[in-house]
This record gives sequence, C-alpha cells and structure tokens, in this order.
Amino acid sequence: MNSKPVVLLFLVFFLMFPNSVIAMETTEIGSISGEGATQIQNALDASGIPSAQMALIIDDSLIWARGYGDQPSLNTVFRIGSITKTFVAAAFVKLNESGMINLDDDVSDYLPFEVRNPNDPAKVITIRMILEHKAGMEVYYQFNQPWISSEMLQLLDTLNYTPAIPVPDWNGVRLPLSDIINSTNINDLDLWLPSTGGYSYSNTGYFFLSFLLEHITNNTWSDYINETVLSPLGMNSTRFNVTEYEQPVASPHLELDNGTLVTLPVYRDYGYGAGGMMTTVTDLSKFIIAIMNGGMYGGTQVFHPNSVSLMKQYLHQHGSMLGYDAQFSTLYDERGSLGVILFDNWREGNSAFIWSALVAEGDRLLDGDVTTTTTTETATTTSTISTTTETPPTTPGTNLSDFMLVGVAAGGIVVVIALLLVIRSRP
Repeated sequence: MNSKPVVLLFLVFFLMFPNSVIAMETTEIGSISGEGATQIQNALDASGIPSAQMALIIDDSLIWARGYGDQPSLNTVFRIGSITKTFVAAAFVKLNESGMINLDDDVSDYLPFEVRNPNDPAKVITIRMILEHKAGMEVYYQFNQPWISSEMLQLLDTLNYTPAIPVPDWNGVRLPLSDIINSTNINDLDLWLPSTGGYSYSNTGYFFLSFLLEHITNNTWSDYINETVLSPLGMNSTRFNVTEYEQPVASPHLELDNGTLVTLPVYRDYGYGAGGMMTTVTDLSKFIIAIMNGGMYGGTQVFHPNSVSLMKQYLHQHGSMLGYDAQFSTLYDERGSLGVILFDNWREGNSAFIWSALVAEGDRLLDGDVTTTTTTETATTTSTISTTTETPPTTPGTNLSDFMLVGVAAGGIVVVIALLLVIRSRP
C-alpha cells in the first residue's frame, strides 16, 4: 500500500490547523492573584461542583478565564438558562436600532391579535414592559409546554425526581411557536397577574417574545439572534440546539433525595427565549466587552452607542436549568468596568461562595498593580496584570498567544515526522 497520500493529507491538516487541535484542551487564559486563585479553588472544592468555568473581564480585556473539574477545557459548552433572556433583549434592541419597532409601542401593534391583561384590560402592554418583566404575565410554565426531551423526562421518572418547573407529559413532538402561542392562550386568565405594571419575573414573557421576534422578522428567533448579535461578535461556540455541537458539552448533574449525585446525559432543551442557549465563558465575554465599550468589539460596532445604556440594564442575569447553573454581572465605577462570569454543572446555590471569591478578585484587579501568579505542571511565574490586551501575558502555554506557539511547535514536530515518512515511503 502506498502511504504517501495518507501522510500528505496528515501533513496538510496539521499545517492548516495546528493550533485548533491543541487549543481545544486550553484550560486557562490569563492570570489572577495567588490569593484569588486560592480562595476560588477552596470555594470550588467546598461546593462539590463537578465542573465549572469562570472569567473576569476588565474594560475591553478578557483578563482571566479558567475551566475546573472533570471537564476543564474552556472549549466545553454549558447551558446558561435564563441568561438567554439577555440575548433576546439584545435582539429587540437591534430591531429598535433598525427602526422596525419602537420598544414603547403597544405590542398588539405587531400582532394579528390583541395582548391585554384580562384583569387590567385598560392598560397598554408595550414590548419594553415585557422585556422588563412588567407586563403582568404570570409564571405559566411556557404555555404548559414541555421544555426538556421526552427521553429525559422518562429518566427523571425512573429516578423518582420531580423537576422544580413542571414538565407536562408529551409524545416527543414539539409544536411550533406559532401553534403554541395564539390569541386563546394569551387571553387565558391563568396567564395573568391581577394587574399590569409591577415587576414580576416571567419566563412566559420571554417565551412569548421568542414568538414575537419570529413574527416581526419572518425568521426563527435563534437565527435572528445569531445573524445580528452572535456572528458579528464571533460567538462561534454559542448555539440553541445541543445536537449542533461537535465540541464537548458539560454533563449535567442532579442530586437525588437521598443525597446521591447523578450524572445525567446531555439533553435537548426547548426553552426558547426563556432559557434555550448554550455557550462558553470566553464566548460570553465578547458580548460583555462589547456592551462595556460603547457597543464595539474587535473593531466592529455591534450595537449603536445610543443603545448601550439600554443594554446595560440586562447585564445582570442568573440562569438555572436541570443540572446547570450560570450567572454573570457587571460593575462600573471610577476605576473602570468589571465583568464576572460563572458556569457550573450542578445546581443553584452551591456556587455562592465561588461567586463571592470571583467578585472579590475582580475588585482587587480593578484596583490595579496586582501581582498575579499562574501555576502549571512545569513552571510558576509572576507578572503584573495588564488591561490593554484581551489575553495578558502569563506563563507560556496558558494564554491564547502562547498556546498558539505551543500548537505551532507541536505541528512542526508532526510535520517533520510526516516528511520523514514520505521520504521513507519512496520506492
């Protein structure tokens, strides 16, 4: 057998993609202080969380990101639950920028039926009111529709576990949004609070906004978000359907009534705009950087500067799904802007001390002149934090630029081996 074609293909692959193969195993970018690293690690150890991702952002820079636990690669995708709502809000801000809508218009103006709280019919309901959870929509469990796969529902039943959010029995066939939401559903008294205008957190409102987005744009809600927000930001690891991923997805975990921690299979979610997104901390950091910097990311004006103040109110969000927990927030003061992200694959509540340690370290970094320490299997170094680049210099192999050099070096070794094989295989 002539091995030349195979070897040459092998050679071409590594010449073209030496870094992408290696980069999939990146577990840390940048660095933090030794004190912060210790506090975060201690809090993580005490939590019992199997896997987590964390990130700290200052102004226009991803200062630090790290993966921990059983699935430490920063390429690992986590479900982010209600953080999805932030991107639905961003989509409506983009529509507002384009002039297709006005956020303060009566939402009924964009629909073939009227939307009113039957308990308070005189009050107009605007798009902004729904975005801000002030429409009076009750927690209706997404119009009584299943939000996880039928297979997962069967497994939970076998484990004698009842989800906090009810999941109706179903045959595995998911209705289109247009069939789920109609005038009959909207006028259901069970959907509405006694009055409209007060704050009441509503998954139903954002489920409804998914439908509204599709109706206005004549596109799927996820495709519109991808085209107008995710793609311009280069958020290539952010999806709405788990079956589209080739990269690893964090395994969800569940604690049974007897205290046993069970690893669940990765499941399909049908939360739509209320909680259907998956991403990584490095991807989400791009969105946060854009909003913290006048709508600009990587030379691209993703949001109009006039929209930034509006978007900032959506930059504080917690998300919880079956087997996942996620949160992010931003802080602004005279020292600068700070973004904090934490994903994990267990449950809400176990991450409180980790979050506190993350915020404390971010506060120290905002103060500046923090000596940072990064430890690897081969070396320990210290450096002074820099907030001028997206990935500050640290120990070789721990930030993106150094990791690319490692990839080139590894690719070079493979190239040499491949060339030797080609020479040896000559007749």
